[in-house]
Amino acid sequence: MGALPMMQPPRLLAATLLIAFIVRFWNLEAPRLTADESLHYLPEMQQIHQLSFAQQRRHPIDLYHATSPNPIGHPLLAVQIVNLVMRLTRPEPVAGRAVMAFAGVLLTGVAYLLGRDLFTSFHGLITAAIAALLPLAVRYQRTLYLDPVFSLLAAAFVWCLYRGLQPSGRGWAIAAGVLLGLAMATKSSALTLVVLAVAYGAVRWSQSDANQPAPAQQTAQRKRPSRAWRDKARAVTWIRFEAWLETMPARVILIVGSACLVFVVFVAPGSYLEAIRHPVDTGYQDLSPIFLLSHLWRQRAWLGGVALFLWTPPVLLAAAGGLILIVRRWGRASAADVLLVIWLVTTGPLLFLHLAGLSGEHGYLSFVAPVGLLAAVAIMALPRRWLLAALLATLVVMLPATLLYGYRLAPTPYASYLNNVDAAPAP
Repeated sequence: MGALPMMQPPRLLAATLLIAFIVRFWNLEAPRLTADESLHYLPEMQQIHQLSFAQQRRHPIDLYHATSPNPIGHPLLAVQIVNLVMRLTRPEPVAGRAVMAFAGVLLTGVAYLLGRDLFTSFHGLITAAIAALLPLAVRYQRTLYLDPVFSLLAAAFVWCLYRGLQPSGRGWAIAAGVLLGLAMATKSSALTLVVLAVAYGAVRWSQSDANQPAPAQQTAQRKRPSRAWRDKARAVTWIRFEAWLETMPARVILIVGSACLVFVVFVAPGSYLEAIRHPVDTGYQDLSPIFLLSHLWRQRAWLGGVALFLWTPPVLLAAAGGLILIVRRWGRASAADVLLVIWLVTTGPLLFLHLAGLSGEHGYLSFVAPVGLLAAVAIMALPRRWLLAALLATLVVMLPATLLYGYRLAPTPYASYLNNVDAAPAP
């Protein structure tokens, strides 16, 4: 593809991962903690080991919201992971930030795998490059927010989901279920991923012949079946079960069932549902469309900052172009096209909540991989003579915002005390 094949994809990927590592780990402990990190996440991550695992599991929401609950609080998995690393290294903020930064590097690698398997290796390289340098990713993968871990689990889940619904992909389906369960034990946003799995499985099922019933086996009627007949019946039953496991409904059941099993290991569902039914924080009570639209209008200046600093115009334009291309070829859409569109549609309500300003910018990390994929689709559709120029225009123009906003030399566009004020660690 133009000038890109001058280096082989493995070397380009290694260079991309190295860049992702450098921009995330460079001077990692220099920025002071934001108020959210200082008052919320760091104390939790330092102290969670003081509770037994059974107590942690029964916490319906994270420890901060245990004293001021909201109905969409976060389970404790990411806090538990960081606490373990802190206990093995040192109980300081830089250890927790290193976990999140490493999750960002891994997300860059998963972005490549998504692009490679859904489309081509060069789609994967472009997606990984965007994930490595995106200002949003650099900024919040250098903080103690939970979203770096969640976005990694979500992207890895989608990759395994795509492979798990392929023929002979049963092992990948189990891996997708495990990742989905871990994501559910990290943030409540993972419920959108359950919808994604069911919707994508339903579409794939409707497009295949996997729902055709196996032909009935004719067996002779006997008053006293012989042992040989019973052995044959068991063999036929197992063959039918094996065949059923290859169908789309069985794969989706396997994914969701595995996810539920993993989830209940880390979270007690009863306590969690009870906290959601009886929220205390009234800031999340009014979720009517009128309230969200009016709040969205009041946040219009913030949205301009989001487009400029978090995503940069070239990435947004390329992603919009990729979505238009997929919609135009929908009549002959591939399974990858279908998955990408369903990914966006099922997570759209979550994006809308973040756009309405009801949550911080860190929630956008979940959209780094799909937006990068859309941008790669648009860039790779260009004529070869324009390909390198478009790629450079997307990545190089991103660098000023990556360095200024990613390293917190520029203020966040989100008008919130918890996201905009640096604070010393709470005593």
